[in-house]
Amino acid sequence: MAAATYDPLFESAWLKWAQAIAHTQTLEAHIAAWTRHDPDPIRAFRTEYHAKRHGFAVIVEDVAPMPVRWRLLLGDIANNYRAALDHLAWALVSRGRTPPGSGKLTRKQEKAVYLPVCQDRKVFNAEVRVPTGRAPPSCRASAEQMQQSSGRHSRTTVAPPSGRWTRF
Repeated sequence: MAAATYDPLFESAWLKWAQAIAHTQTLEAHIAAWTRHDPDPIRAFRTEYHAKRHGFAVIVEDVAPMPVRWRLLLGDIANNYRAALDHLAWALVSRGRTPPGSGKLTRKQEKAVYLPVCQDRKVFNAEVRVPTGRAPPSCRASAEQMQQSSGRHSRTTVAPPSGRWTRF
């Protein structure tokens, strides 16, 4: 079987993604072990009837404390996924017409390469720091397709690296 080929520009993004997955699996194992030891972490709860909804709400009032290790793992997971997005943005810009290190971007522009995660277009436009068109057309097209498939009512969207929003 032939070895898979890949663009080395994306290696660091894949490594960050893989590290996040490894931490996620470790956290899942910790949670599974904890629930075997303490199957009911909810210590106290109450119910309230909500007439407008024609139903009851269960309100948890006391939960067993979460182990400190979980908070550390969760922070590592979030940090590695965020870093993977930033490394992806760097790789996309590196494949474009004005790659970092080419002398066509200022040091400030190079430091501003990242992939914003925003709630809506207005916030995204305020967050974008790298001029439009830095990523190659094939990368922009893929990101725009992803943006279109996220749907109009998605709660969090990842902006295309081109900085151009498409209609939803």
